[in-house]
Amino acid sequence: MISVKSVYEDVALDTVDSATNGNLDFETFNRMSKRAEIRLMDFLSGDVNNIKPPFPYDSSKIKEWLSPFITPYPVQIKNGKITKPDDYYGFENAYLLGTYNTQTSCFEEVEQEEGCNTPIELLDGDKFYQRCNTFIEGLKPSFTKPISKEVGNTFEFLPKDMGSIVVEYIRYPKFGKIVSNIDPVYNDEVIDETLSTDYEYKESMRELLIYFITQSFGVKVREAALLQANELQGKLVRDGK
Repeated sequence: MISVKSVYEDVALDTVDSATNGNLDFETFNRMSKRAEIRLMDFLSGDVNNIKPPFPYDSSKIKEWLSPFITPYPVQIKNGKITKPDDYYGFENAYLLGTYNTQTSCFEEVEQEEGCNTPIELLDGDKFYQRCNTFIEGLKPSFTKPISKEVGNTFEFLPKDMGSIVVEYIRYPKFGKIVSNIDPVYNDEVIDETLSTDYEYKESMRELLIYFITQSFGVKVREAALLQANELQGKLVRDGK
C-alpha cells in the first residue's frame, strides 16, 4: 500500500510546488486523487479504444499491477443470469466449476468429472445469439462450451442451468482519501493518518499516480509550464525509464 499522506507531499511539495502554482488543499486533492485512480485503472486495463499501455509494460507487469484488484465472485446462476458485484470495474474471466464428459446441447443432462474448471466464453450480443441458434453441434452452447454476455448490470449465460460458477473481475480500488483535523498547538489543518485511507496500489505505481493527480491540478490552474514538465515526467514513467 502507498501512504496517501506521502503522495500528497510528493504532489504538493515537489511536482506541483504550491509556493509557485497555488495551494493544493485536501478537499481538492481528494477529488483529483479519485479521478487519478480511475484514470490509472483505465490505463492499466486498456481504454475504450482498446489501446493498451506502451510496450515496456508487458502482460506480466500489467497483471502484477492489477492483481490486487482481481477478485473471485462465486455465485449461483438463477434463470441464466447473475448481477454484477457493486464494485465491478471490468471482466477478467469466468468458469464453470468442474469439467464435463460429454458435448451436449443446452438442455441435456451431463455428468461432472474431476479435473480443471470449464472456462465460460464472454461474447457480444450478436455472437451470443448466433451461437445459441446455430445448427452446428460443435458451436452450440453446452456444459463443455458455455457462453455468456453482458447486459447492463447483469451477465446472461447459456446453458441457463449451469449452477455454481465463478466470475473473476477487476474491481474498483478503495479510493485513497485524506481526512484532516486541527493541530491543537499550532491551529493548523493537518492530515490525520489514522482516519485517512491509504492507496491499495503497490509502490511501483506511485509515479503514475502522482502523474495523473498533477495533470488534473495543472489543468485546473492553467499552468502550461507545469503541464509540460509533468508530461515529460509521465513519458519517462510510461517508457519505463
